[in-house]
Amino acid sequence: MKSKIGISLMIAGCLAIIAAVCLVGLNISSDYSSGKKSAEVLEQLESIIENKTENSKYTENTKEESLKPVSIGDNTYAGIISIPKIGIELPVMSSWSYENLDISPCLYYEDSGKMVIAAHNFSSHFGKIKELVFGDYIAFTDSGNNVKMYEVINTEILDSNDIDRMISGDDWDLTLFTCTLSGTQRVTVRAREISDFKNS
Repeated sequence: MKSKIGISLMIAGCLAIIAAVCLVGLNISSDYSSGKKSAEVLEQLESIIENKTENSKYTENTKEESLKPVSIGDNTYAGIISIPKIGIELPVMSSWSYENLDISPCLYYEDSGKMVIAAHNFSSHFGKIKELVFGDYIAFTDSGNNVKMYEVINTEILDSNDIDRMISGDDWDLTLFTCTLSGTQRVTVRAREISDFKNS
């Protein structure tokens, strides 16, 4: 009887290890795929924004027209986010969905100049934002090629259902968030816009 229980436990343990390896493999594959998609979109988006800016010098485009989201394929993009500290530069989709998150970070919320951007915790997306500390810089280039600089003011962990806390507050202008490894909480980075940025 004991030997049967031992064998059952060994089989269960082996199955658990196999499942864990498969899960890690799937995550690595998804990370690579999302990173590749983002890189392809980023190249197109940078080109479109540059051309759009160049053309606006010779046309009477209004500010509203120049800031319209950029269409690439079936998706629209609000701009590009760059975080030198963790070595990422990524396109930001203008609306979020789980399907969109597989391609790039997404604009989760925007109101009166305040933005919240969500992304997967892949290493090619926001997996390293937990490393950001007070004083680190974030740049956001909108579809009109206007660059806003932000300075990290704090990092916190929020519950996955704490949406009110995620989008509320007067001390920040930009929030980035992603899931923790367990998926039950959100790594949340708050940043404040700075107008006197000097790149030393």
